[in-house]
Amino acid sequence: MLLVWLGGCGSPSRPSTTAGQNAQSHSQQQVAASYLGMSQRQLHELMSLGLTPAAIAAATPSRSPAGLLAALTATRRKGLEALHLSPTMIDKRLATLEARARTWLDRTRHQGSDLGLAAGYLGLTSPELSARLATYGTLAHVAATIPGRSATGLQLALLADHEGALREAVRQGQLTGAQERSALKALRRRIARELALKLG
Repeated sequence: MLLVWLGGCGSPSRPSTTAGQNAQSHSQQQVAASYLGMSQRQLHELMSLGLTPAAIAAATPSRSPAGLLAALTATRRKGLEALHLSPTMIDKRLATLEARARTWLDRTRHQGSDLGLAAGYLGLTSPELSARLATYGTLAHVAATIPGRSATGLQLALLADHEGALREAVRQGQLTGAQERSALKALRRRIARELALKLG
């Protein structure tokens, strides 16, 4: 999803786009985990529950999405300054990198799993769901075409799966009760957007 930050034009040994994307994602997770006061593994697990980095920051005491963005941006600036670029070039590249960091803050690792859960609730196979999405566009519209199913029911089904995972995270000490409640609010908003998102 995210592109390589820096790359020497014309370099004979430029890494592939995929390798660059993986390296950048790893670096962002490292900076974010440090800012949030947790390990990269904990951050990865929370994102796997369907939480975005922004939602995790909002649910962490004394931390915020704006603070996380500032931490990511500061790291990018140091990297650019180390290249001895002109101030104008640094500002130009930093603006692009900040926009990409904002995109990453709203990234979730769970959409593929949500589609699988949606297919199960709707009584469809994954290929059947893909075909219906191509016709009807959104999960909410697909749900409305199936007797005995609805967009509201689908939303509750997806949320129930996440609620179970969050309760387990609290039980294992990965989240506090307050963080769980904040995470649930963020999940409700994300799932509502996901149902309305045009996927076909």
